Amino acid sequence: MSSIPQRVGGLVVHDEEADETHVPLPPNSQRYRCVEAIIDMALCILESPQGRQSLINLANQLVALRNAKKTPEKHLYKGSPEDMHLTINLFLQKIRSSLPLVFLTLFDGEGVTTKRKGEWGDNLQNYEPQVAVWLELHSYIIDNMLFARQQSKEVAGHSYA
Repeated sequence: MSSIPQRVGGLVVHDEEADETHVPLPPNSQRYRCVEAIIDMALCILESPQGRQSLINLANQLVALRNAKKTPEKHLYKGSPEDMHLTINLFLQKIRSSLPLVFLTLFDGEGVTTKRKGEWGDNLQNYEPQVAVWLELHSYIIDNMLFARQQSKEVAGHSYA
């Protein structure tokens, strides 16, 4: 086990092998630590006051759109728009402490989340990120970040430093 403290709880990063199988990366590997840093920074943005407010606004818009349909679409939120901040806070806590599995793969795009089949239940308190979705990041982007970081400051510039 690594003595490096985890900034993202439950983080498991799988690397895609040539035969398309996935192997977990050790927490002390450069690729794992790069992914952890990226996710930690992204979560810090979402956890900021502006990030939280953006999530609250987006969630309230989605709930309103689903409820406004002739046949309302199913969703888990039962509270008022004024209480959405409580749900967003819970969601961010759950994501920070139990991040969905991460797969480094080769696909068209930079990153994608994929909802797993099945129900999440009918209570947001029971939401489990690792059961609900997984995250894919393009392995070349991670490799390019590591390459840029290893270059001199003149070559790397401000990218990924």
